[in-house]
Amino acid sequence: MFSSVLVEKQDDKIANAVEKTRKIPMVLGLVPALTDKTFTTVVQGANIAVVLFYFPFDAVSNANLRMFGEATDRVGQQTALKFARVNCYDWTDVCARADITIYPTLRVYRKDQSSWDYHGPQDAQAMFATMKLLELTTPVYVDNVNKAMEFIADKGSKKVCPMGEVTNITVFGLFRKEDTKEMAVFKQMSEESRERILFAYTDIPQSASIAAQLKVKLPAVVLSKFEDDLQPTSMYEGSFNLNELKIFVQDNKLPKLGVLTPLMFPEIRGKFSSMVVLFTDETDRCQQPMDSVREVVKGEHFSNVSFNMMQV
Repeated sequence: MFSSVLVEKQDDKIANAVEKTRKIPMVLGLVPALTDKTFTTVVQGANIAVVLFYFPFDAVSNANLRMFGEATDRVGQQTALKFARVNCYDWTDVCARADITIYPTLRVYRKDQSSWDYHGPQDAQAMFATMKLLELTTPVYVDNVNKAMEFIADKGSKKVCPMGEVTNITVFGLFRKEDTKEMAVFKQMSEESRERILFAYTDIPQSASIAAQLKVKLPAVVLSKFEDDLQPTSMYEGSFNLNELKIFVQDNKLPKLGVLTPLMFPEIRGKFSSMVVLFTDETDRCQQPMDSVREVVKGEHFSNVSFNMMQV
């Protein structure tokens, strides 16, 4: 009776979706249930632990538990990450000590660093992407020019992001050996990022030639959106101030005209007051409307409108 009352208070669509999938077993083989006796040992013993705190009578919690299990299953056993879950109905003391006040909460614990909560889309793919990026020593150091160019998008090309299954956005730092202060700021931004973005950098001698090719001055940061054919790259050449760099990433990470996906939708709605969606198919009749929308976007007259395409 208690369970049904709480589910009724949830969004009907979420509760109905959870109810329909209830009979399908969750994939939780890599997500052990923690208790008051095991929580501290597991969390403190891991370099990185990802823990889902949930309430079993809550529809959103159950949906997240299922997605969390699916994401961990995709990551697989060959990972340094530790996954776990805490039932906050059974272990109220554990959740109270962790200061959990919202269910569900997906928290990342990293040794010798402050923990942080995941606020990305409630989606198995988004969780998987976050986990894969957590596996990296960020930012990734690149030691040759060919590898460096893989992280930078080209307009008009079909280049694929180095971690295309995880993200289509890279932020690449171009430095000289003497740019130690700027590199330190870039590394701090990368380490503090909670975005599904791949950060990398280089300080090889060929950085100067790469910068010349991109028409920027060193040190510089290049943000690439591999699915944006209108403006695949944005350049940062300003003062290497941490807050300014973060603003640069936030302002440029969304494509000028991209394919609308469930992962992008929450971020688009959070940033823009309005959005335009052009529904297309693979026929020639869509070419003229697509070209017209591209010209509108290129004009940059609607700064608070997001333009998107969706195939039907």
